[in-house]
Amino acid sequence: MTCYLRAIGLGLLLGTFSVNSGFADTWGKIVVDHYRCTAGLSDRIVIATERGFTNAQVYSGYSETYEDKLIFGDLHSYGFTDFLTEDGYEGGRLYIDDYMASKSTAQKWCWG
Repeated sequence: MTCYLRAIGLGLLLGTFSVNSGFADTWGKIVVDHYRCTAGLSDRIVIATERGFTNAQVYSGYSETYEDKLIFGDLHSYGFTDFLTEDGYEGGRLYIDDYMASKSTAQKWCWG
């Protein structure tokens, strides 16, 4: 678990870059994927963004939501959102449960 806590901490150190697309207004890096989260549902992931962490559930696109993958989309609002892959392809669909979350909130999201 220490490795994953470090991954969440390192997620905050990511730099900021802009994306020139109306759809992909926010980038994020998956720091904990659905295989690592053990609390609640097995489809939970944690995404590091420039504004903190986003806690989400994967509804489609599991292969695009592994740790260290970059995704683009509306990651700073509640509810369903579609996302793009790092290459600009359709990635899948997420349900955003929380955004701009702290490290401790993200940890509780995955490990209770």
